[in-house]
Amino acid sequence: AHPKSIPNGDKVIDPSGNPWPGVGHERSYGGGTLNPFGLDFKEAGYRWTQDLCRKDSDCDGLSNGEELGDPLCQWSQDSGELPQFDVGITHPGIADVERSTAASGASMKLDTCANFTEDDLPSDYISTSFVMPSYEVPSERTTYTKFAMKVDDGE
Repeated sequence: AHPKSIPNGDKVIDPSGNPWPGVGHERSYGGGTLNPFGLDFKEAGYRWTQDLCRKDSDCDGLSNGEELGDPLCQWSQDSGELPQFDVGITHPGIADVERSTAASGASMKLDTCANFTEDDLPSDYISTSFVMPSYEVPSERTTYTKFAMKVDDGE
């Protein structure tokens, strides 16, 4: 019974889009075994802390704060303020990292907590790094930013 102790605790959904009010539990409606986020939340004394916010409990490449709408880790239960975002909330205890390749039709899962290297990717993948300019995200409900890029296909 801790949904108000985390940002957007009442808006969490599973990877299939179903509500998951028991955020820290293996069962959607709570009780029983804790999932990875639940274990980390317990370790944090059932409080939303900077460390818990920055952690990626489910190893899917997004911090708990990013998944719960507090990417800058500024929300607190006592502030009475809304988290930075309240849409696009995902589950911090269930990884949703299935990727499919159009070329091969194959499906694979990437665990960002493992010692991942580009050698683990299918040979038809191309790796590109981007450096984005810094910009301040306003505190409005949702913010969209567009970046135009020209990418050389290497041919």
